[in-house]
Amino acid sequence: MQAPFAAPPTERDRKRLWIGLGVGAALLVFCCGGGAFGIGALVVARTDALRSEGTAVVRQYLDGLRDGDYRHSYNLLCGDLRATMTPTTFSSQQEREPHVVSYTLEEPQLTGTGVAVGADVTTTGGGTDHREFELVEDADVGALRICAGE
Repeated sequence: MQAPFAAPPTERDRKRLWIGLGVGAALLVFCCGGGAFGIGALVVARTDALRSEGTAVVRQYLDGLRDGDYRHSYNLLCGDLRATMTPTTFSSQQEREPHVVSYTLEEPQLTGTGVAVGADVTTTGGGTDHREFELVEDADVGALRICAGE
């Protein structure tokens, strides 16, 4: 019995097949490598952005305390801290404490929940305190806010 159709011809020269497979494999490696590189670059950029923002927020907070702009410093606190005190209470509390004269910030460190920024704060009277500011991302404003160390 004869087959109802003729069998397709086979490739006698497999060179083109191997070239096609080689080009396909090279493209696959290139795409996967590029994707891995892109993800790595994204992680590094996010890390750098968090560190920069953490430093900027702590600097603004301490500048507000130094300049007597307690409302501005209050607004840089996270929602949980702001819920425990009013701006007036915060201002009164800051007025009773020694005033910030100057400060030096340390390199920010990423934590499991946010960013930690250390600061050596010099106050009126010449005392220097070391403070650790813990910053978390506030979903309401989409920015880092101080939740501990104030």
